Formats: sequence, C-alpha cells, structure tokens
Amino acid sequence: MSGLIQDVQKQVWAACETICAGISEGNKTEDPIFELGIDSLGLAELLITLESQFGEGCISVDEVMEDPSVSAIVSLLLRKGIVESPSTQSKDLEPASPLIAEGKLSMLGGVDVAEMQRSSASAAPQGVNSWVRTTHVGSLPRPSGTSLEDIISKQIDAGVDWMNDGEWTRENYISDALSRISGIGGNVQTTGECMCCMPSPSDMHDVPMFARRFTGGNGLITLNPARVAKADVACTGPMAYINPESLFDSLQPFLDVIGSRDRSTCFWSVPSPGTLAVFCEDRHYGDYSKFAGALAEVLRLEYEAVAATGLVLQVDAPCLAMGRHTRHSALTDEEFQEVLRTNVDLINATLVNIDPAKVRVHVCWGNYSGPHHHDIEARHVWPHLLRLNARYISIEGANPRHEHDWEYFAKHVAAKFIELDKVILVGVLDTRSAHIEHPELIAQRLLQYVKVLGPGRVVASTDCGFATTGKSAAITEDIVWLKLAALGEGARIVRQRLVDVGAPEPTSLVYSPTGFRVVVFRDAEAEACPGATELICELAKRSWSLDVLPSGAGAQSGFEQLKYSLDTPMALVALGAQAATMACGVAQLLESDRSVSRRPHTIFTFGPQQPGAECLGAAPLEPEAAKAAAAEIQARMQRRMRFDKRQLTPSGSLLSPATPPSEVDVVVVGAGMLGLYMAVTLTRRGFKVVVLEQRMIIGGIWSMYANSHSQVNSSEGGYSLKDILGESGANRDHATAREMITDIGKLAKEVDASTCCGVKVVRIAKQGDGYMTISQTDHGGTHITSSRGVVLAINDRVGIPRQMTWAGQEEFKGIVTTGTNDNLAHVDWRGKRVVVVGMGAFAIENTRTALEHGAEHVTVVVRRHGTVCPKIIDYLNFVKPFDAEFQHDSTTNIKQMHQWSSLYRKSGATIPECWPEEIKHEGHTISVSDLWFVGHHMGKLCTKVATVDHFDAGGIHLSDGSRLDADIVVVCVGFIRNTHLCEKLTGSDTMKTTNYVDKHLMYLADAEIDHGAFNWFFGSSVLEYAKFFTEVYVAGLEHEEQVGEMLWGADLPTTKIQERKWSGFIAASSKLLKAKADGIPYFADAAHNQVEKRTRHFYNTLPPVAYVKSNEAEWVELHTRLNGGKPVPPELQLPYFFKDAASWCEPKAPLA
Repeated sequence: MSGLIQDVQKQVWAACETICAGISEGNKTEDPIFELGIDSLGLAELLITLESQFGEGCISVDEVMEDPSVSAIVSLLLRKGIVESPSTQSKDLEPASPLIAEGKLSMLGGVDVAEMQRSSASAAPQGVNSWVRTTHVGSLPRPSGTSLEDIISKQIDAGVDWMNDGEWTRENYISDALSRISGIGGNVQTTGECMCCMPSPSDMHDVPMFARRFTGGNGLITLNPARVAKADVACTGPMAYINPESLFDSLQPFLDVIGSRDRSTCFWSVPSPGTLAVFCEDRHYGDYSKFAGALAEVLRLEYEAVAATGLVLQVDAPCLAMGRHTRHSALTDEEFQEVLRTNVDLINATLVNIDPAKVRVHVCWGNYSGPHHHDIEARHVWPHLLRLNARYISIEGANPRHEHDWEYFAKHVAAKFIELDKVILVGVLDTRSAHIEHPELIAQRLLQYVKVLGPGRVVASTDCGFATTGKSAAITEDIVWLKLAALGEGARIVRQRLVDVGAPEPTSLVYSPTGFRVVVFRDAEAEACPGATELICELAKRSWSLDVLPSGAGAQSGFEQLKYSLDTPMALVALGAQAATMACGVAQLLESDRSVSRRPHTIFTFGPQQPGAECLGAAPLEPEAAKAAAAEIQARMQRRMRFDKRQLTPSGSLLSPATPPSEVDVVVVGAGMLGLYMAVTLTRRGFKVVVLEQRMIIGGIWSMYANSHSQVNSSEGGYSLKDILGESGANRDHATAREMITDIGKLAKEVDASTCCGVKVVRIAKQGDGYMTISQTDHGGTHITSSRGVVLAINDRVGIPRQMTWAGQEEFKGIVTTGTNDNLAHVDWRGKRVVVVGMGAFAIENTRTALEHGAEHVTVVVRRHGTVCPKIIDYLNFVKPFDAEFQHDSTTNIKQMHQWSSLYRKSGATIPECWPEEIKHEGHTISVSDLWFVGHHMGKLCTKVATVDHFDAGGIHLSDGSRLDADIVVVCVGFIRNTHLCEKLTGSDTMKTTNYVDKHLMYLADAEIDHGAFNWFFGSSVLEYAKFFTEVYVAGLEHEEQVGEMLWGADLPTTKIQERKWSGFIAASSKLLKAKADGIPYFADAAHNQVEKRTRHFYNTLPPVAYVKSNEAEWVELHTRLNGGKPVPPELQLPYFFKDAASWCEPKAPLA
C-alpha cells in the first residue's frame, strides 16, 4: 500500500510542477496548494490533469477546498479507491469530432445557407463608402493627343477616389446613346426629316446682349436664340435597341486600362430617358409619356449591360431640373411636377434589375454660363429625387444660383424625408468658371452638408461635367486638373476637422439593424394556405431564428417556450384570428413577467385590426404577396433597430462650432462615454462644466470605430449607463453598438448646452491654483478657458487600425480590409471562405459576424492564441458576491475556471499558450464569445499559428508553408496608439496611480488590462472603473483639504503615462477604500454603492437562474444558426458546462 501511496503522490506532485514551475525543493506535500504558487486557474488545471489520469469525476472542487494540499488530495484519491491501477484509468476530456469534418451535418438535413440568408445591408462601392471621398460628374476635356491612360493617371494624381473614362471615347453622352437606338436621327431612311432645334434656356431670352456672345449653332443647346442650334436627332419612328457592340467598343478600352482596380470605384455615365426626351423632338408617338416610356425600355438594356461589367452606373438626369427651363419652359412649376414624377418613374423602370447601391443619378440645372434666374427651386425638386432607386444622388452646390440649396436639403433631413442609406454627391466645384476654388471654400461648402447629413453620406464632387461635348472649351484642361486637386485638398480638410489626426474614418453615419427573432402563430386553417407557407419561408430568410407555434397550444404554453428568448427583438406574427388572440396573450404574459428584462417585441396580424398589434392588411394568398408581407415585417423591425448618428451632434454645433466659455469649474476634454459620464455627474453635483470635443459628433470610440454588429465585450450590467439615466430596463446582454450609442446620446442631451464640438484642445497649463485650457476652432481662432480642474477623457489605445500589405495582394480577387468602422457592412458573407488575421476583440467580433451571416468557414491566423471566455464567465465575475475586501469566493472561482478549461478541451478550441501560469498573454484582451467554442465544435472555425507570407488570386500563403483558400481577408492586427496626447497637452510624462496628473487634473482613460485585473469590484470594465474614479474626482473637489494628499500627493506611487496598468488602479483604489477606517468614508461608500446598484440591476433584469436558462437556450440556438437554420440533435451538440452556475451566485445577504 505504501508503494501505491508513493506512486499517487508522485503523480499529483508532478502535475503540480507542470502547472507551476516555481515549486521549490523546500515545498512539502502538506503545504497548501495556494502557497505553492497555484492560483484558481492553476487549481482548475490540476483537477483536469488528475481527471485525465485517474478518471473523470475522481475529485471535486469542494472536496479539494476542504484541505487544499497534495497530501490531502492523495488521501482523498486513495479513500475513494479509484487509483488501484492508475495506468488503466487515464481518460482525457477529448474534444468532440467537428461535425463538418465527419460529414455529420449532411445527416442533419442541413439546408443551403443561401436559403437561410439573413438580410444584409445594401452594398456600397468599396473605397467610396467612407468619409468625404471625391469624384466628379463625368466629362473631362478631351484634347487631341491625350490617351485614355493619361486621363486615368491624371485623375489618380489629382486624388479622385471615384473615377471614370472622362467620356474620352464619346463626342457627347447624348449622341453616343442615340447611336444605339433605331427610329432616331440618321438611323431612319431620310436624314433631313430628323433635324430638330436644340432646346433654348428661357433665361437666355431675357439677356440678349449676353446671349450674343455665343455664336455656335450646332451644339446640344441653343444659348443664342438668334442662332438656333440644330441636330439630326428627331424621333420619326418606333425605337429599338440596336448595335450593342458599339457600347462595348467604348467600354472595353476603359476596362482594359483600369485593369485589376476595383470596378465599384469606377463609373460610367448614360443619359436618362427624360434627358434624351429633352434633346430629341418626338414626331412619332405624339404623347410625352409614351415617347419617354419607349426611351426607357430601350435604355434599360443599355443600363443593364453597363451594370453587368461591375462598373457603377451613373444616370445623367438634367431633365429633373434643367428640363423645366428648356424643353418644358412653357409649363408652370405645378405642371412640371407631373413631368418630374414621370421622369423619376421612368428612371426607376430602367433600373428595375439593378442594385440601387450600384447606381448614382446626376441632377443639374444645365452646364452653361448664363443667369439661371428661371431655374426651378430645389425645394420643388427634392421630394422627387428621394424616390429614385439609387443610393447616390449628385446635385449642384457651387452654382451661385443654388449654393443656398443646402438649407432646403437640411429641412428634408430634419423631416426625415431622406432615406438613411442615401449618399449625396455634392457639387462643390463650379464647372463653368475658370476660378480655382480655394480648398477652404470647398471645405466650407462640404461642411454645410456634412453637418446636416453626416460625413459618411457626403461625397465631394463637381456641379456637372467639365466638357459636355468633345468640342467644349469653356474650361481648359490645365484648369480642370487644378480644380480637381483643390477638390481633394478641400475634402482632406473636412476629414481632418471631423476626426482626430490619425483617427480612422468611419464609413457610415448609421448603424445598420442587427438580427431579430420571428415567432409565427398559426391557425389550423392557415396551415393549408400556400401564402402562409411561403410567408414562413420568407421570414426564415430574413430573421435570426424562426419558431412556428400552433394557436391551439394556448398563450401560457407559448409564453413558457419564449420566456428565455431574450437576446433579440421578437416579431410575433399571427396567421388567423385565433392565432392573433394567442399572440396578444403571449405578449401580455411577456410584458407582465418582470423576472427578466427583454428586448422589445412587435405583434403583426392580418385581417381585422387587433389592439396593440400592427395590421398588415389581408392575409397573403400568393407567393408574391407573402414575399411583400415578409419584407414589410423586416422593414418595420429594422426601423426600430436603426440608429442615426446625426443625433450625436449637439444642437449648438449643428451649423457651426460652439465657442468655449471663458470660465468654468471643470473642463472635460473628450465627449466619449467616460467624458459624458463625468460631465453629467459633475453637473448634477452643482459644478459648472464644459465638454470640449474635437469631432463634430460625440460618442468617442462607439461612434468612430464600432461596426453595426459590434457588441460590448462585457455583460450588460457591467457596462451599462442605465443607472445614471435612471432607467429600470436593460439592453441585451453584451449590448449592441446601437443600444450603447443610444444610451450615450441620451446622456449627452443632459449636457447638450455645455458641449462644444469642433474644438481642438492644444494645451493645458497651470494658472494659479487652477488651469487654463487653450483650444482652437475652425473659424473662431484660439480660446482660453479658465477652470479649477480638468478631466482628460481621451482615448489613446484605439487609433488607426494597423495597415498591413503583403506581396501579391493586388492579385487577390477577394476583399481585403480592416474589420472596423463598418468597412464590411456591404459584404455578403454567404458561403464565403473567410480568413481573419489577428486575435484581438475586433478579430473575434468579425469571426462572429461572418459565421452568423452564413460564412462557410473562418480560419483565424494568429501569432499566439488569445484568451476567449464564454459569456457566462464574464457574467459571473460581476454577479458573484464579493466579500468585505471585494474578493470572490475561491471555491466558485475554481469551479468556473474548471468548467471553462473543460469547455476549451471539449470544443477543440486551442487553449492559450500562457495557461495555466497566466490567464492571458501580456497586452492581450480577453474576448467574450460563446460562438468561438460552438464554432470550433461544429468545424466552422479553426485557428492557425502562423503569419501571412503572400497572396495569390484565390487565397493566402502562410509562413508555415500552408495555403488557405479565401474570399474575404479581415485584417485585425491592432491599432496604432495615440500614446503621447496626454503628455503633449499637459507637459508631464508621469501620473499618480490614482489617475491624477496633478491637483484636480485627472487622466480618465483606459489602460492595459494586465494579469491582476480581474478579481476586483470594477473588474476589467472601463465603464465601471470610470464610475468609481468619477466619484473619486468629485470627492477631491468637495473635500480637497481632507483627501487631496491621498489623490495627488507628492509621495503617492507614480507611473509613466504610457505604461499605466489596470493593476495599478486596483492597488490605488484598494488603498482609498481602506481610508474609511481613518474616518474618510467617501471612497469605500462609493464602491459599495456602485456594487450594490450594479448587483441590483443584474437581479432585476437578468438574475442568475434566468441567465443560465437563457444562455443555455442561446447555446442550443447557436448550433442551429451555424447549421444553416436546421436544429442539431442534442447528442451532437457541444455540452453546456454551466448548468450549476446560478448556485455560485447566491448573495451573502439579501438584496435590498
């Protein structure tokens, strides 16, 4: 027996040495395990090692914690009698076989991923869908001797982001299109009968002296009424599309020159039906609608041919404005409205088969020098333009007659008439004048639109083309290129003023909707209705998940099935009268159940109106009606989930930056979440505050960096503003970007009048016993604000995404981009092979987004494996009760670490190399994701330790010699930190670990979350950390004499600003809490109030029992979602390891 004891003791001791290499010879088996240097994670690893040697379940955490020593563990194993033959007991926790690898999904009857497509955001040209990019309307000078290669290279040199061929192969855009239409001009037998007068602008008739300057009589327009221009373009017979080869003869040289350039950053212009009708006289159809309709049918073929090349289609439509004072000058404005409606309808008819995101429409009042005093006002035109099935609308903004039109534009935006995905190409260059606009003037013109609509929806452009015909000579080539260079500089100025130097440029001012859940309640008679079946199929394509409940089951049964479906908003769709009754009953039960906080739900019914429901009319009987009904449900759900970031511009900064006040109590620099939290708290405590923000919108990293599908990397209650907002509800667990920015917007409204955007702080200097903050605005010069204190709430950890380029990247046929700022919002992930480079928070987020949206597989290429925890681990770190020293119970810590480690092994995900000695690598963040583990289990996800070596056309080659097929490569290799900003502003490179740089000068910013950051009351949540130190700052202001030395005293520990770590803040806060024993209660009271309030929030919105049930339900649904919407049998699912977790959260005392 003694030999067996020694054998077991050796095995247990060897396991301890493997986990903690620091065990010395002086240690004994009687020493407590924690004195050997083994922490909670290490002990969890030790138990797993022992289970692999002696059998699963051979020992429990509770048993070890009764006497945590090697000798006690040996005795326990012997007492249980399970080590008689240890060599035969070895049983490792083996990972389940990936479902895809063994073909198990096929036996599940998995549906085609494409059939279960979640509706994706509309596509946008890559490189254009960004902040204030540049383009022009189309025509460029075409001097003899110029080649197409010259035109392209000069556009690139001028900084044009979205280019075309300059209409180099065409005499003009009208005659080129007409050359492919029979029944017009020289395409009929007798040319003479096709001659017709070109339209003459009515304004030129009022200025005969000026009109005499124009001597030409053969252009597209009659500028001198005394010399009428004529052209061979009358319509004398039926029209048809002919000679399509000539279109490709024009297109092909352009396509050849742009080569491998992304065609979605290039465009090709074609006239609209109404525009051809302006220049062509109808002598055949006898009715404008019939004539223009025939032109539309012919042009539809041309439009679709251009779109098929991958180029963006530009529809030139001066008919929508210039048409009023030319061909239709005899009409009144009211009569012209009918023509406008017809012309817009005809444009939409030609675009019926083309993605609106691939279309831009140009509208102008005529590219000629003249008085333009007969132009129709923009306010009459805008309502019609908004009906165009095109994402991009090009308008005039530099023409002196229309430079004020942005005011009409602003009114339409304020009235929400402009769709959230419309992008405006603003003309900021006058194409009729030889003046080279100053870049500052261009920037001012752009800012008028940007401040109203947002920079993600404004493109800097020209009023019109520079050379409508090949003979145009009003503007010479040298002037054109100087103008375009000024355009690029003006756009750069705008970008620089809207974002910090070196900050990334968000692509969109609107967060796109995330997913929603559909529950269909169906009557028996509805089951036989083909329309009902089709509706269910269509809803399945548009939602995260879909359940069908028979109405006969009753409301209580439906409630029981849905009570823990908490993660997404629900659409309750009723098919039949009985079903509507059940849906309303379920909704009432959900609303009355206060045990958890839920996402909102909406009831949709067909037939008679039901109280509290949205009626969609008659029940769909045909497939098309069902498809339309599903689309309407989706649209209504998504409207509730959008967030327009225009709401983040303080009212005083809408049209011009506010001037900072000369004196306040506290200056807060930065209008991100932490700065606003500080400002609101100080304001409520009676201090006069000003918030200075360099950008034109508030929100910090959430408005600048987040993707539409970003979620908080922390449990909702541990990263929530609901307490300061006074709201009792909650966001979803791991709140979405839209939810966070909505709350930030609410917070900002409380200090709206005290927030100055467009203000750049350049220096903070001592001034007596306080400070002077020196700032600059675009047009107001330098300002000085005196204050008692300053809070620097400026982010320095998330800057420009690191840009990486590799050999062969230009040959790659797929997409390569960073995974931030909604750069991938337009991507269709379905069936794609995705490679994510990096393993930080954004890498994990983009992995989740890709798989949730139907990617075939994701490979994450890493230098080393970052730490990922399931959602419940993060939840437990906030909800588990703390002791008096704000420490968690060791036993439950070990239990959760044990289950976490077991989950890693069972799922097949690779355990971080730093385990068990450290929980994460130095400099890494712990990411939170259930999908990480389920995805590994299902074979949808894997990691490879390597670096990218080079690209080829279809994938990437790695440093280990392997190759990965890829359609999309997402580069998430971190950010270039703005580490010197605090030092630059304050002149100091050190600070106290209490967050003070000096007296009443606090640097409230994120720091490196190092190894000692997790077992403390504010955990690793930057918001919880900020809440505590906000109270610290207030205490310093209110009780300066009593606590000053504790906060900024000379003898306090200091740290380099660039080297500050989370553990330093924890040590400093711990010392502040102990001051209560010395009669200074402010800090300890603040911490206890914070924890009690947070815990109460968790228990009121998602208590532990409900959380575990909800999380387990989501766990199962993840398998279904990754299996294309088909349920995975329980025996093939990754087991849920945390069924007992609720018992670990029992509070030490009853909650108030």
